[in-house]
Amino acid sequence: MTKTKFTILILILLTLGLVVSGCLKKPVVNQNANANTNTSEIDTSDWKTYRNEEYGFEVRYPGEWEVENEEKDIIKFWSVERLTIDHNFYPPDFLIKINLTNLGLEDWVKKMELNNGGFDRKENFNNGIYAYQRGLVDGGSTIFFRIENKNLILELIFFNDIYNNKIYQTIAESFRF
Repeated sequence: MTKTKFTILILILLTLGLVVSGCLKKPVVNQNANANTNTSEIDTSDWKTYRNEEYGFEVRYPGEWEVENEEKDIIKFWSVERLTIDHNFYPPDFLIKINLTNLGLEDWVKKMELNNGGFDRKENFNNGIYAYQRGLVDGGSTIFFRIENKNLILELIFFNDIYNNKIYQTIAESFRF
């Protein structure tokens, strides 16, 4: 075999190797610094509690996060990493949307399902309170709570799947009313 043929054969094999390796499934690295999904327990000793006395609910969140409450019916929670991004284009880590309504939880969820084109998954969450995951592009989750004595539906909207993010899941589980 001549030196030229040998060089061409090596180049073909290297190119083929690169093409094949590019087609193989690579592990996806979660670039969300808040994920901490490999941790079995989240240390919540330095977490803060957001309380809304008017509507009678509270939720815990990481101590270094900031709360934005500029709108009466929307409370936004920003992690340190998201504080520096343009808030006009990117959502917070999660928000709470307050909806005054006479609709029951099932009717509200049906209304939301029609408005949003359906949900990917529905299930019970947090001691029998209904939870629904929306089929958002980013895999977002919305948990709906009904506070009967206030004619109120609260939506906890996470811009990630809470089951893939231990911090988000811990926040959701801390919600009380």
